[in-house]
Amino acid sequence: MKILVTGATGFVGSSLVEKMVKDRHEVTVLSRQPRSMANLKRLKVTLSYASFNEPDTLKRAVRGKEIIFHLAGLINAPRELLHLYRQANVLTTRNLLRAADRSVLRAFVYCSSVAVYGQLKNPPADEKTPLSPDNLYGQSKYEAEKVCLDFFKKEKLPVSIVRPTWIYGPRDRRTFKLFKAINKGTFAIIGDGKIRIHPLFIYDLVNAFKLCAFDEKAAGKIFLVGGEETLDLNNLVSLIAKALGRSSPRLHIPLKLAKSGAFALENLYRPFGKKPPLSRRRLEFFTRNQQFNISRAHRELSFKPEYGLPEGINLTVNWYRKEGWL
Repeated sequence: MKILVTGATGFVGSSLVEKMVKDRHEVTVLSRQPRSMANLKRLKVTLSYASFNEPDTLKRAVRGKEIIFHLAGLINAPRELLHLYRQANVLTTRNLLRAADRSVLRAFVYCSSVAVYGQLKNPPADEKTPLSPDNLYGQSKYEAEKVCLDFFKKEKLPVSIVRPTWIYGPRDRRTFKLFKAINKGTFAIIGDGKIRIHPLFIYDLVNAFKLCAFDEKAAGKIFLVGGEETLDLNNLVSLIAKALGRSSPRLHIPLKLAKSGAFALENLYRPFGKKPPLSRRRLEFFTRNQQFNISRAHRELSFKPEYGLPEGINLTVNWYRKEGWL
């Protein structure tokens, strides 16, 4: 199968590319900057340098591609401005769908986010839960989802949408910060630590993408994808500490104090156009319940997570140590 992957240099994208190459598919990875592809050159992939804003280069990249995995996107903008998120998450999705080779396209899988829900009022949420994104990133992913569904309804493109829960695993630099702080004994829980987290190991997410791409019944549908279990933040941190051979962090910072500090830092850094070390957006990890019902993916994709939380955490810790990150 001829496959195109956007966002291939990232944590999720690189894991997906490895799996597709291992399964003997003909994989092309899309990038705007040749130097960012260095870590993929060891794999048997075709490197395609194109811009989402240049239709001619984009059409050349997607020509003949039977499956497109669109994972590229902006999570944390240098400045919290809506037009930056729309440019990176909405317009790129629209342009890629416009360029898709309709004569051969069998599946277009879009990676969205549970940020489209905003603050959950009655967890667990499912695909029918009303969406109410309350940050710019979530709003842009919601708009991109609408673009995808519009192309499915009006042009019959075989588009499916995946909303992953909290992703972790080898190569992940975002959650690495959590592992690193716990390993160093510098991690503090903001609030009481009782909010729920819904972890998803990277290899299970890759499998979900694969199921969407190769099952024609997935077209036009949205799937929540997560692990089999949820747990509170205190217990998650304890499991990570145990895998690292460290004591579980006991320091808790009052939420009101953290919010006040975040607000002050945002105001301090705003005139310089820089990201503060602590922001209200970053506090969402400590304040948002993440409980989701993944029964639709079970039922309609035959998706079943293979990695339990202790196993996934141990695999992640071992990878970080092997690569010298810890």
